[in-house]
Amino acid sequence: TKSTRPKTNATTDLDLSNPSLYAELFKNPAGNASRTGLNRRAKEEERRKELDKMRDEYKTTFAEQAKLSFDLQDQAEKMARFEELLRRRHSSALYPNFLAAKWREEWEREKRRAHKREHPQQAQQNGNANSVKEEGEM
Repeated sequence: TKSTRPKTNATTDLDLSNPSLYAELFKNPAGNASRTGLNRRAKEEERRKELDKMRDEYKTTFAEQAKLSFDLQDQAEKMARFEELLRRRHSSALYPNFLAAKWREEWEREKRRAHKREHPQQAQQNGNANSVKEEGEM
């Protein structure tokens, strides 16, 4: 008790030979239970409960995230909607191969015209060569 405890100030040393002072300084806060026995089991049980709680929290968050899973079909559906929009507009961009072929055809036509303008003599010779049949042609 506090009344039997001798007053100490910072300048004096504690007398640990006094059994009541020694017992008060080093008494077990949990009462008469040993430090390694019940107290350890209680701590383990408390830790187990904490881990179970953390595990349950993780399971609930994992279940929530699983609900918002990635939809593999979403991109294909998005592209299909866009293609349908192009079909409604009758857009030539819907058929990029045809569009590219048309551009190439225009480019080659312009290239031939430019070549004919630059070399009119060769163009006429080639035209005459086409009318002359080689051996074996009908």
